[in-house]
Amino acid sequence: MAPSVYHCVHFSAPASAFSSLLSCRIGPKVQCKNHISCGFFVTFSPSFVVESFRPQSTDTSNLLGSILSYVDGDCKQAEKNRFGHQNSTKNNESLVRRIQHETRSRRITDRDSTPVVRALTWALRGVKDEETVGVIVGNLEFQMSIFTSVIQKLGMEKKPQAAVALLRWLQRREGGDGTIDRPNVFTYNSLLGVLKANHCYEMATMILEEMRENGISSDIVTCNTVISMYEQQGRPDEALKVYEDLRTTGMVPDLFTYRTMIQALARSGKCERVLELYRDLVHQERSGSENGRPKLKREKEQRQELAVFVVQLCYRRIWSWLSSDTSTIKELGQLFAGMRQAEIRLDEKMCRNLIRACGQRVIDYYPAKWLYFNMREQGFYLNVSLCNHIIRLLGKAKRWWAALGVYEHMMSVGPPPEETTHRLLLSHFQILLNSAGKRGIWKWALQLLDKMQEKGIKPDSFAWNAALIACGRAHKPAAAIEVFQRMTAAGQQPGVLSYGALLSALEKGNLTSQAEQVWKHMLKVGTKPNEYAYTTMITVRGKSGNYSEAADLFYDMQRNGMEPTVVTHNAMITACARASDGQGAVKWLQQMEASSVEPDSITYSQVIILPSLHFREG
Repeated sequence: MAPSVYHCVHFSAPASAFSSLLSCRIGPKVQCKNHISCGFFVTFSPSFVVESFRPQSTDTSNLLGSILSYVDGDCKQAEKNRFGHQNSTKNNESLVRRIQHETRSRRITDRDSTPVVRALTWALRGVKDEETVGVIVGNLEFQMSIFTSVIQKLGMEKKPQAAVALLRWLQRREGGDGTIDRPNVFTYNSLLGVLKANHCYEMATMILEEMRENGISSDIVTCNTVISMYEQQGRPDEALKVYEDLRTTGMVPDLFTYRTMIQALARSGKCERVLELYRDLVHQERSGSENGRPKLKREKEQRQELAVFVVQLCYRRIWSWLSSDTSTIKELGQLFAGMRQAEIRLDEKMCRNLIRACGQRVIDYYPAKWLYFNMREQGFYLNVSLCNHIIRLLGKAKRWWAALGVYEHMMSVGPPPEETTHRLLLSHFQILLNSAGKRGIWKWALQLLDKMQEKGIKPDSFAWNAALIACGRAHKPAAAIEVFQRMTAAGQQPGVLSYGALLSALEKGNLTSQAEQVWKHMLKVGTKPNEYAYTTMITVRGKSGNYSEAADLFYDMQRNGMEPTVVTHNAMITACARASDGQGAVKWLQQMEASSVEPDSITYSQVIILPSLHFREG
């Protein structure tokens, strides 16, 4: 007896299983380079009968067909069989055998219907029309749930045409007893999912229309699938319309609905609308209006991922606002309001990065202030440097009281202010006091001084002088004296500006004797007068009728290298006018012209009254 010829065949199944199935012999040696590899050895006999073979898998059947075709010398046919291009030859008998095989190979974890679903999927994956489906399925009867599962499986294998063909056959098949199930909403939903996954949007639209014509009402799964298809196509407005329609009909959106809608709107840049939807989701979860079943682990993960996505979206939106040249506070205010309503909270790192990015424009104070309070509410740590940056931004935007609020937080809850913080606040108070001084709002100036001392900010000479100027402009000499006394009591050494401001307040209050006392005290402590102090005292002595002493101050001013201004000359002319010394007034007017000092309105007003004065001729 001639020895058997062994051939090395590569296959994915275990060698023992394959050898037990193909326990036959063959005479001539078969050689095929495509099938020669390091595998296992099998033998064949010419008496092999195909019908008696029950393959373990589709690949086994194809491989067997390849080997038999090579025996006949038809290599091209073997290649076609090997790659599954002969699906159209499947019939009802092959389906039955496949069901038997899948039943024998059923896993412990499989459902009762799983073998049938696998067999039907195997048989229908290559069909292109409903007639072929009828040939393969024949008179076999299965529940609609099985066909629904088959449609889903065909979608996983990227066979949308086969899935549509199966639905068409299910719509038109006939039964003898009239009890055959027709496609229901679950079947249509499965097919819509297949078409969506394979981007067959036009066909999906046709299927939706058929659902309406057949009186099959859409459920939340249908709406979710349609919304998802619009999201894939970049059509957020249509997706939003579907969402609004389902809310109108009383359906309750689920997590998938919100997730898909938020992604669609975020892609189109509608951040405010995203926050509205997310707010609805939060309220729905809080009110317990969902389906009531406990969430699966994956659903919890998706919910957390959605929250992270929305937070990141808001974070990027604020960054975009900071970098835009057309940003408005109203626009950002709407975003912040939506975030608060939707309970969106940025984390510590996000807040810190955004605050540091503020400062290029004056309006950047707005997000910096909002982010600061957001960090305070969540108990995030703020260092002194970050707080100083916020105080600087608020001061730049003239939000001094808000800056003071940040400082008060630092004093009460930390971090403790440092020297830089005090300097920043002092500069803000100086601006406020300067404004009070210019406007003569003396009460506000005193309140600012009180607030500074209350908050532990030591007023400097600029602050005291600003308050003195405010009192002087308001003609409040008593308040000016009080401020001067508080200044010296606080250990602040008065300078020439301080004395000048006090002298001005006393002059405006016609307290000439007190002004003379202040002048003498200033000279006694060694403070040298400036032009303003000289001019003020010339006015004081002119009011008191001490013309000669006023002239002495004028000449003393020149001896000290100071050039009298138009105000100084006016003071001398006014002093002469008060003393009815018209000749002296003319002399000072001539000296003014010789010094190239340009007269002003006050000068001319004094000149007008000169003719009425009694001139003494020399």
